[in-house]
Amino acid sequence: MRIAVDSSHFTVFLRQNSKIRVPNNIGNHGYLRILNDENEVSFYFSADGRDWTRVERSMYVAGFNHNVFGGFLSLRAGLFAFGNGEVIFDNFVYNRIER
Repeated sequence: MRIAVDSSHFTVFLRQNSKIRVPNNIGNHGYLRILNDENEVSFYFSADGRDWTRVERSMYVAGFNHNVFGGFLSLRAGLFAFGNGEVIFDNFVYNRIER
């Protein structure tokens, strides 16, 4: 799974296919929150880090956490930038959900 953000859209890809695509209404600077709650991944974005907008759809990702046909897959958090331009990652926090 990968997430692409550009000046016009916020897009979530599963392998090669676009699964979720919503308009980018916050511009070139913003915050992203990804919540994995029992293999149901939800996405949130914010312009200020205080008021969050949930992307309407979520993804069920249980198949990423075990051996599936075609190789071993595992869901892990990471940051990666590609393409032209500049990206600054700041304030990356990885927390466990307390039950």
